[in-house]
Amino acid sequence: MIKRLLSVLSALALLGACASQDGQVKRVADGSFEVGYYAGLKPLSWVEIKNRTLEKADAYCTAQDLKMVDPVITSNKATGLTPKEAITRFKCVPRDQGADARR
Repeated sequence: MIKRLLSVLSALALLGACASQDGQVKRVADGSFEVGYYAGLKPLSWVEIKNRTLEKADAYCTAQDLKMVDPVITSNKATGLTPKEAITRFKCVPRDQGADARR
């Protein structure tokens, strides 16, 4: 009984940690940034979840008068009623970088 309670509390703590980092842009190696969206048990499609990370990434770069490029989206591929999470890694470049910058 105690073992079961501890495992449930551990899972809730982990979910809480993921939820608290939702939407925060973090700098990662090689000048890239990363932003995640934790949907939990909300009835959102994968397209909606991934779009939210793209919107946050674009807003982050736009706030610095830069352009978001090279987005790479990963997810935990959860299905059904399990919690869903997506993470986008991206770069911000000057807006006048021309056609070389891909979005």
